[in-house]
Amino acid sequence: MKEVSLDPNTLTGFANVACRDLPEGWILSLEMENGSGCFVLFDPEGEGIEFDEYASVDDTLVEKGLKAVAYAAGKGTS
Repeated sequence: MKEVSLDPNTLTGFANVACRDLPEGWILSLEMENGSGCFVLFDPEGEGIEFDEYASVDDTLVEKGLKAVAYAAGKGTS
């Protein structure tokens, strides 16, 4: 069996880290359109949190995603 990548510098590794670390009920969505892309974090009640306001404009997409996962982990499942 192929080893699962947990290298957050790759999209596959980041996805594996996010799926491992997101608390139960939280959803992280990557939305892309011509000219931009962002993560939207959904809490267990389905409330969307535009996550670009919590990340620096200098952050890479993966860094923004890791900050979103850390935010959700800090909020927990309640």
